[in-house]
Amino acid sequence: MSSTSIKQINKLNLEIQKEALESLQKDPAKLLQSVLPKDAFDANPAIQNSQPLILPDNLKIPQFEGIRLAAKNVSLVTSGPGAAAPATKFTHKNWDKAIAHAAETGKPLVVKVGASWCGPCHAMNEKVLKNPELQKRLEKEATFVSIEIDGRGETGDERDDADDIAKDLGVRAYPSVYILTLENKNGKPKFKAISTNEGYLSVNGFNQLLDARNNGLKVAAQGIKDAGFGPSE
Repeated sequence: MSSTSIKQINKLNLEIQKEALESLQKDPAKLLQSVLPKDAFDANPAIQNSQPLILPDNLKIPQFEGIRLAAKNVSLVTSGPGAAAPATKFTHKNWDKAIAHAAETGKPLVVKVGASWCGPCHAMNEKVLKNPELQKRLEKEATFVSIEIDGRGETGDERDDADDIAKDLGVRAYPSVYILTLENKNGKPKFKAISTNEGYLSVNGFNQLLDARNNGLKVAAQGIKDAGFGPSE
């Protein structure tokens, strides 16, 4: 087969995958009733950055006779030339999932606690936490959690959850940033704060907090490993 033909096939395959992703987001039931072969959803090694995507737990896909696509096994193009899958955003609304993610991946928790009425908190969100390099680092090395007290538009229960976590962390000022490792309590992960910063942090200051020799990310990651969590070697 000529190189031109291979390129044409790869281009067609990419278009199918992108169309499948868009269809899945708009109407999962309609997609599953289509005649797309199962391998149309698989990561394509011929396409750069093609990789598997685990569908969110809250996406309910109906069962149809003759179609055996389980949500946990579906794969799509999620980066590169295909559509990008956003990373999970951890907040007080999914705090338990954040802890589970840290236990599974071995990435320590970095928790920023702010408040809706706090000017320095908003400034830190805009000027620091949106810094591209810091974002990449937090995504790669940490389980980042953003908690906002008195969040606008939230339910009473959601506000209570934020207050409870702030109380457990011992928050005394806003914003505050914590680095948390994990302890093993009867086989279950429980967070333990090893580093605290009260007040506004610049990008440089944030990185220094993460790099601290005695209570930075490396120490927190080792603590998670010592507790028996993290990826198996």
